[in-house]
Amino acid sequence: MTQGPSFALFRAVNVGKRQASKDQLRHPFEALGCTDVSTYIASGNVAFTTERTDLDALGLEAEALFAAELGFESEIFVRSAVELSAVGRQLPFGAVSAGHTLHVGFMATPPSAAVNAEVVALSNDVENLVVIGRELYWHVQGNFMASVLKPNATTKTLQQPNTMRNMNTVHKMVAKFL
Repeated sequence: MTQGPSFALFRAVNVGKRQASKDQLRHPFEALGCTDVSTYIASGNVAFTTERTDLDALGLEAEALFAAELGFESEIFVRSAVELSAVGRQLPFGAVSAGHTLHVGFMATPPSAAVNAEVVALSNDVENLVVIGRELYWHVQGNFMASVLKPNATTKTLQQPNTMRNMNTVHKMVAKFL
C-alpha cells in the first residue's frame, strides 16, 4: 500500500462542455478497487487509497474508464501523498508575494533538458517558469490572467499534456487529506 492517500488530477474537466459530476470523477477509482475515494473542488481533484504501487498504470486505467463512461477523454495525473506534499513545499522562485500567483502544471513524465530550457525561455517580465521533475512551476506577477503567454504555450513547449493547479489548491489538498 502506498503511504497515505494518493491524488488524481484530471485535465480539462468541468470547463465548457466537458462536464463531470463528483460521482463521475470518483467512479473510475472505485471501480478499480480504490477506497476512501473523495473529491476536492470541481476542477477534477480526487483523493483515494489504494494498495496498488504503480500509480501511473492506475491513472491510465482510470482514464480509459472515464472516457468510456463520459464520452470524452481527460488525462489523469496521479501523485502519491509524498509526491504531492513535496510539490506543495517547492518555492522555486522564493516566497510568493501578495498579489502574485504560483501555479503548478502536472505532467506524466519529466521533460528532457532541452525542453526544460525552452520552458525557462518562456519567462518574461511578468512571469517565470521552471520545471522540476514532472511539475512545471509558473509564477505570475499578479493573478493568472496577467500572464502574457498564449493559453497553450506551455503544453506546446512541454510537448505533452499537463494540468494546472494553483499552489493554494495544492496546499489545501495536502492540508485536507494528509
